Amino acid sequence: MSAKANWNYSNAVRIGAGRIAELLDALKATGIQKPLLVTDAGLANLSVTQNTVNLPNDAGFEVGVSANSASADVNAGVEILRKDMHDGAVAFGGSSGLNVGKVIAFMADQTQPMWAFDRAMNGSHS
Repeated sequence: MSAKANWNYSNAVRIGAGRIAELLDALKATGIQKPLLVTDAGLANLSVTQNTVNLPNDAGFEVGVSANSASADVNAGVEILRKDMHDGAVAFGGSSGLNVGKVIAFMADQTQPMWAFDRAMNGSHS
């Protein structure tokens, strides 16, 4: 049995085997033409990731996030997103890639540091 699900909270999350085939349509539906692909180091060289990067369009995917969700990964991702003028982020894989991808997308237009938004830290990080 192949389970598929859509999870819509503040953003859409697509889960299930074969859902990568829907990526280009999902990008078009949201108006994203040059996404940044965010994944973790463990997935970056796997065939499923390479096949995604090689989708036959000019989406401009870039891959590169380490597996430990450090703020340095977020900062590097935001820098790439801005420098290369990506207009969206696709978080690909599991834990680290998803978490970093969500924060990169959130931080894309922010002017304050990431930790300024952390209520548990009262907006500061030591």
